Amino acid sequence: MQESVPLSMPLAVRSRPPLWLRLLPLWLVLLLAVGTVWWWVDSGRVESARAELDGMVLSVAPSYSARVLEVSVRPGQEVRQGALLARLDAADYNRRLGQAAREADDLRRMAGPPGREETAARLRDAEAAEKDMVRRLAQARHEEDMRQRQRQESVAAHVRAQLHLRGLDSQGGARVVGQNVYAAARRSEAETRDAMDRATAAFEEVSRIRAALDQELGRVRSELLRYKELTSRGRYRQPAGRDAPMPVPVAEATLRAPQDALVLRVLATPGQTAARDEPLVLLLPQGEAASGGLWLRAGFLPEDARRLKPGQPCDVRLEADGRILAGTVADLLPQKVAPAGDAAAPAAEPAFVKNNTALTYVRIRLDVADSSGLVPGMAARCSVRTRSLW
Repeated sequence: MQESVPLSMPLAVRSRPPLWLRLLPLWLVLLLAVGTVWWWVDSGRVESARAELDGMVLSVAPSYSARVLEVSVRPGQEVRQGALLARLDAADYNRRLGQAAREADDLRRMAGPPGREETAARLRDAEAAEKDMVRRLAQARHEEDMRQRQRQESVAAHVRAQLHLRGLDSQGGARVVGQNVYAAARRSEAETRDAMDRATAAFEEVSRIRAALDQELGRVRSELLRYKELTSRGRYRQPAGRDAPMPVPVAEATLRAPQDALVLRVLATPGQTAARDEPLVLLLPQGEAASGGLWLRAGFLPEDARRLKPGQPCDVRLEADGRILAGTVADLLPQKVAPAGDAAAPAAEPAFVKNNTALTYVRIRLDVADSSGLVPGMAARCSVRTRSLW
């Protein structure tokens, strides 16, 4: 007899998915998180409505009025410290200096040294002034001591009045001790406080007077000592070489660069007469001297400026060559209305910014290692990152 034998089919073994497929959800989550963080940081950017480079500009000007003979530089030229910028006609000024020196020399010779009688008279006057000053100083010191005692007494009286008033307050005030007694105590405290203030002011006044008298006495005694030396050592005689003429000063006829710089503008032309302290050449410091001498002046709309704080990083892009500079917000300046009809405004501001818009200006500190090609007045765009992960 045949028997049926049950057959069991082997179970299919499922193969494990590859590693990259198992990690795919994790990568998607990480990518989503990175994208969210990037969107959050990027949405915190604030764009400037107007921005331009600003910096420290040196003006070279003559110390006297003179005619310009020659201008040795041109805009855009780099000059070293001490380089010649312009030559001036200093003949008239030197002639005036020589005339003034001769007049001063003549006056010195006419005055001459003090004689015996004049020295003795000055000595007597100095001695009399010293005696009078000593007497006045003694009176001032006595007055200062009196005022100091009065101040101490007024301070003590005010302290007693304060303690009495506080004692009444601790007992319950006017409700317990009576309105008249409490009002009298308050009046006494106020009167003693006013008296203390008056005594303090009077003491400070006499102290200043005494200090001034001390200083004046020192000056009088130094004058007295000098006249005594003149009398005892015969210094009243004409010393040798007294008639030597005074040296005639000579003015510098050239203007030179105070430091390494770039010539921004030349305001002088040969033949013009330059006034004293009139700028003739404008220089932009270069090299080590230019460290911190350039910054960005950026204007933001009021609603955007409220999100700005000192220390926030920013990116600056120059309109001229597209150069990208890094910077940080230094400080916020007062609001200023944008000038109407500004020729440089359309290149540095978006279309939504209209004239007469109140902008909040911010000074941006630039991290620039090489400042070559950077000139104040260049238009730029500034993007401040108001959100950061650290």
